[in-house]
Amino acid sequence: MTIKLIFILILNLSLSQFSFANERKPLENCDGIYIDWKNYQSTVDALRLIFRKENFEMLEKKLYCLTDSSRYFVSGEAGSSAAYRVFRKEIFTGVNVNKISAKISAWKSQIPGSSFIYFAKARLKYAEAWGYRGTRYANYTPKEQIDLFQSTLAEAERAVLSSDNPLKGTAISNNLLLAIILDSNQPISDARTVFDNSVKKWPRHFAFYELILSRIVPKWGGSWQAVDQFISFWSKQKNEPDDVSMYARLYYGIHKSGYSLEKTKVNLEVLKTSLVSLNEKFPSTKHKIIAASYACHYKDYQAFMLFSKELSSVAKQRKNYWLKGTTQAICDSTLTAKSGH
Repeated sequence: MTIKLIFILILNLSLSQFSFANERKPLENCDGIYIDWKNYQSTVDALRLIFRKENFEMLEKKLYCLTDSSRYFVSGEAGSSAAYRVFRKEIFTGVNVNKISAKISAWKSQIPGSSFIYFAKARLKYAEAWGYRGTRYANYTPKEQIDLFQSTLAEAERAVLSSDNPLKGTAISNNLLLAIILDSNQPISDARTVFDNSVKKWPRHFAFYELILSRIVPKWGGSWQAVDQFISFWSKQKNEPDDVSMYARLYYGIHKSGYSLEKTKVNLEVLKTSLVSLNEKFPSTKHKIIAASYACHYKDYQAFMLFSKELSSVAKQRKNYWLKGTTQAICDSTLTAKSGH
């Protein structure tokens, strides 16, 4: 399915239909506490904490802001992407189903008419399916587990597609739907249709692209050629003529997952140009660290200094954005020694 999917997604797409246009003005009162449009990660972390503390009235307001507003974080991500990530991180594969079910019940008690409760249940059904499946390769997983995995996925897909789903047709609902389809042996929905329609409507909800990429790596039957084709194609679909940031954004997701830079087919010159674009168009601490990390890996002292010098002392201590084998301390030591500075 994966190899076929890559050609379906790349070939026969009408570029004239792809657009970043039709952006709406953001809702009022969606700034300030809990939502920081300058920091995607801190917003996700803040909302996850609200979820854990079961302050669902506040969570509801903030999720509505993120999913109903077309405003973007300075790092480029759509608000809907942050909203989905909250659910993904809190209702994850292997989660305690009973514990989350209790939280959802508490949510319903506080806000009986919440539009997000149904979605949370559907996301939990997806996580439950993976709980049955486990993380071993299919060849090493008992047929009974695979069958239960597939039947539970089917339940999850029907729930997302149901007219009872208040969020049907939204970015976060389509995000979950695509994840289910890509894991299902016999989905009701068509992967190409869901992906194509979703990225046309929400081109900066980057999880759609990341989902496809996660399924076409060699580990799951794909190839690095397929990965490069996909990234190269979608990198050319841009809002502004001089915006070439998508190449670095998508390849970083691959490399940060632990895949060796040398094994992938990343083009170093294209990557360098894209990293500059990423920092010019969407300036953020994360993107400076990403650029500095790549420069360190490729032993480019000048590029490393260019991006790392703009980081605060606190930012330099962060390790979560650095590629494997690189940190500020490691790079300061190795590159300074090699450059003779």
